[in-house]
Amino acid sequence: MINISVTSYSPSRVIVRWTNPPGATGDTLQYRPVGSATWTRVYVTALEYEINGLIPGTNYEFNLISLCPTTNVYVPSALNHFTTASLNGRNYVRLFPNPVVDQSRLEVISPTAFTMSAEIYDNAGRRVM
Repeated sequence: MINISVTSYSPSRVIVRWTNPPGATGDTLQYRPVGSATWTRVYVTALEYEINGLIPGTNYEFNLISLCPTTNVYVPSALNHFTTASLNGRNYVRLFPNPVVDQSRLEVISPTAFTMSAEIYDNAGRRVM
């Protein structure tokens, strides 16, 4: 496994991308906050995976284990790290993609509980929901 990269998209979401050796049919991606004893493991058949629901301002470690049908010996990649962005006491709000075509995601992260309402407008400025 080579060329592992992590792109941060928000304080609680990253995309991990990688390349595989020839013959690999999938991967196990495992990640955890640094110092935690428990790994979160996911089986992935693509060469990227979106990890969401992460804790803002936290250091994480992860590795990948390529799966190949010709062996029963699986060697994990070196341990890699990423850090999620901190909220610094502020709310994080992002709508993507923007502009919206068919569907979109609204990501809201807050350091404290709050009440929220949302209104949706079309590109002419008319409220539609």
